[in-house]
Amino acid sequence: MSTADLLFTERMKIRFQEWRDGILRRPSEVCPLDGNPDDTKMQFQTVFFKMRPAVTLDGFTSHQLKLIKLVM
Repeated sequence: MSTADLLFTERMKIRFQEWRDGILRRPSEVCPLDGNPDDTKMQFQTVFFKMRPAVTLDGFTSHQLKLIKLVM
């Protein structure tokens, strides 16, 4: 794994941890990973799948998605 891949996976770990913590602390508020609604490059969005919070990922390369799957 390259240094860039390691840095990317660490950033993703941190973002997912922040998202999880935000949902646990204040479930009725907007989740911290949700981008600005005016932002056209919104990569993270909180959705509900079978009544559970989930994240949709958009705008990542196939290599980045593989790295994100390793994090999860």
